[in-house]
Amino acid sequence: MLKCINQVIFQHSKRAVYLANRLCDGWGITDYDRDIVISACLIHDIAKTKGKDVSFKWHPVIAKAFYCNRPITNDFLGKINSAVEHHMGLWTPQCIKKPIKDYSLIELAVYTCDYMATTKTLITPVDNEEINV
Repeated sequence: MLKCINQVIFQHSKRAVYLANRLCDGWGITDYDRDIVISACLIHDIAKTKGKDVSFKWHPVIAKAFYCNRPITNDFLGKINSAVEHHMGLWTPQCIKKPIKDYSLIELAVYTCDYMATTKTLITPVDNEEINV
């Protein structure tokens, strides 16, 4: 089956959410913070495009415009925003980059799940599910 970029991103996001649930269990992240991790994993690549163009590199910054067009005053949304902005870890655009040691537990969880979800040799239960978009 030929997959378009949206299907690939959708599958990747499903993998990230699956891993997030497992990671939250293992790290003891529950309830409110788990909801933030899952939400960030669902939308972290919302602005990602195919290839290595400018929008690919800047998709964590561009994503903010997709779901937030005004200053965030809500703690829940603020934590989601921060996790989405920093989900690329070492590869985060310089203008928003911070050292991994300064990541919150939520940001670290989202970065870890995103990074692991890109691992081709890691097979999760959601990899065998048919995607109907």
